[in-house]
Amino acid sequence: MQPEESSGRERTGGRTVPSGASVRVASGFYEGLEIPVAYDSLLAKVIAWGPDREQARRRMIGALERFVLLGVRTNVEFLAELLASEAFMSATFT
Repeated sequence: MQPEESSGRERTGGRTVPSGASVRVASGFYEGLEIPVAYDSLLAKVIAWGPDREQARRRMIGALERFVLLGVRTNVEFLAELLASEAFMSATFT
């Protein structure tokens, strides 16, 4: 689905939201929701828990890989790359 640029809005399409015992998603979007092009980028908050930083990081990467929101641009890929970076894994970048 392509964004509807003529109206100055994007319309959300299909979605897949990750879930599990250690993953939670807080959102208020639904299929067909019209979002202004200048929207607040926080459409959803993905939370992952683990007994330590590494386990939480791995769970979050898995959750981001399963997260799909069609029709609007997201930063999901960037966040997964950031979590997989050496700087983040070594805790020199937080």
